[in-house]
Amino acid sequence: YQNIFDIVIFDEASQCDIATAIPLMCRAKKVVIVGDDKQLSYIPQLGRSQDVNLMQVHELPVEKMTRYSQSQMSLFDSGIRVPNVEKIILKDQYRSAPQIVEYISDTFYNGKLRSATNVQDLKVPANLKPGITWTDVKPLSGSGADNINHAEIRAIVSHLKVLLLEEKYAGHVGFVSPFRAQV
Repeated sequence: YQNIFDIVIFDEASQCDIATAIPLMCRAKKVVIVGDDKQLSYIPQLGRSQDVNLMQVHELPVEKMTRYSQSQMSLFDSGIRVPNVEKIILKDQYRSAPQIVEYISDTFYNGKLRSATNVQDLKVPANLKPGITWTDVKPLSGSGADNINHAEIRAIVSHLKVLLLEEKYAGHVGFVSPFRAQV
């Protein structure tokens, strides 16, 4: 099964665990690891105590745990440490309004990120401009269990009702959460 793939691309590698990636990497002639250490950090599916137990069972050095840790290190974290491997920053950002990209670029990327969004193509809701709008949502008591924030869900549904039903917005709406339960 060696070299089944000419190339394997791991997108959002900061959310990929190393163990799951290894079988694919062994079957590829080349591997591309795509990620961004300035975005969402690793959300492991394995707890630290489980990690230590597995390492002990397989006689891995627990004192050097970070190097092998499924609970602490993503595929991206591991890949970025490989010496003498070309690292490329993707500079053009197509998914956000120029003002958002400019802020992110200046704050996190030393001005290296550029907006490639055609603002004329954006379908902006009435009475708004492209960019970030903040809604402060206070969590309900008992909220947050199982990565679900019911106050946020209610705020989003309320906003969508106004946007889609009352204002008849005809553009695209996206919802992003790192937690499946919240989605």
